[in-house]
Amino acid sequence: MKTTKYCDFRRQKTYRKNIKDEWIQRVIDYSIGKEVQSDGRIKI
Repeated sequence: MKTTKYCDFRRQKTYRKNIKDEWIQRVIDYSIGKEVQSDGRIKI
């Protein structure tokens, strides 16, 4: 799965270390909407 440096940085936080790649991919695959923010990040 392709990620941004920002995403990689945020996932290093202790309270986010347990988030699995499969969970993120599932959210992407089954999202009901997508919004590109002004800084280029994608909000799902």
